[in-house]
Amino acid sequence: MRCFQRARQPAEIAQRRQAILDAAAELLQSEGIANVSLNSIARHVGLAKSNVYRYFESREKIFLDVLIADTQNWVSALERALLPLAGSNDADAVAQAITDSVVAAPRLCQLVSALGSVIEQNVSEETMVEFKTSVLGVAIRLVNAFHLALPKLPAADLIGFLRSLYALITGLWPMAHPSPVAAKVLERPEFAPLRTSFDRDMHSAIRLVIRGFLSEREPTRERPRDVVQATASEY
Repeated sequence: MRCFQRARQPAEIAQRRQAILDAAAELLQSEGIANVSLNSIARHVGLAKSNVYRYFESREKIFLDVLIADTQNWVSALERALLPLAGSNDADAVAQAITDSVVAAPRLCQLVSALGSVIEQNVSEETMVEFKTSVLGVAIRLVNAFHLALPKLPAADLIGFLRSLYALITGLWPMAHPSPVAAKVLERPEFAPLRTSFDRDMHSAIRLVIRGFLSEREPTRERPRDVVQATASEY
């Protein structure tokens, strides 16, 4: 545990804010969002809880800032993973690249899965505008990266795919990480069909969604005009 004197200079304030974010990130990784309170963050960083409020309006604001940083790192990794698939329109390979990147970011997944129900419930309008502005920037980067690998899909489809990806993480992550009691019950043979494998189910669902969008863009096969006319003239 570190002990700090009150920060007064801009550099000191920035250092203190980063120390709080680092402490929250460590606790989220090891304890899970349900077990991370403002008190535990303050203790971990060596501050009184009241002093944390000098830098962040709430625990949820801290979580949002951790999420923004994790999202930026995830997008950078995914951009690199998709680069070799440029122009491929390969649903399976793109789905695998996305799945691998998501599975490698568990803290991101738990924060995303709690975003609407927990994190966004206790922040100011100003904070929400700041966060949603960051989300827009991330969405643009992701659409560009996906379009590079899936050039058949226009931006409107890719934005729809992003919504689907968000919904998949939000739904599958908590299903694959149940409470200890639920996990114990799911070990029983009769409940095997209810078990969720996050990476397997994510890959399968992402692949199907991409294939669905691609199939919508396939040209419709029509019967030749002369054959249609000839058939009609027989009646």
